[in-house]
Amino acid sequence: MSSNVAHPSLSAWARQRITELFQATNPDQFETAFNKFMSDNVASIVVNGKNLSRDQWKHQLQDMRVMEQSATVKFLGSVETVNISEELSGEVGIFCEVNIDKRASVIGIPKAALVTMIMPDRSLHIPPGASTNLDFRRVFDMTCVYTEKELV
Repeated sequence: MSSNVAHPSLSAWARQRITELFQATNPDQFETAFNKFMSDNVASIVVNGKNLSRDQWKHQLQDMRVMEQSATVKFLGSVETVNISEELSGEVGIFCEVNIDKRASVIGIPKAALVTMIMPDRSLHIPPGASTNLDFRRVFDMTCVYTEKELV
């Protein structure tokens, strides 16, 4: 799954995928964004101290987005450690704020911290003749801590 194509850093990859999750404008875009972010074979998801399955985390994100008109994601910082033996994998810590504008209110996640283990997902089927610049990285392990409050 490696190639000579320059892929974004782990932090840039994570910021892009998180933004896509919250700024998806319809269910199909959200599904695509979620699948590009989380591996089907995710080992562990812990959100605010609670162990969740991949589907539970997906539904929790979808519930946040019910009646969403738009969302903004502001990244406050990130740190990463790259796996020396495989540069496309490592751990990323992301600190961000997310504001979700709904029809009746604005829901804010004033501070969120995600720590993720990102690596190429070797279980993904690569179609014959597929572009060699595809990015097969996914999250295999994630811990997320956040607060949520209605802003308006």
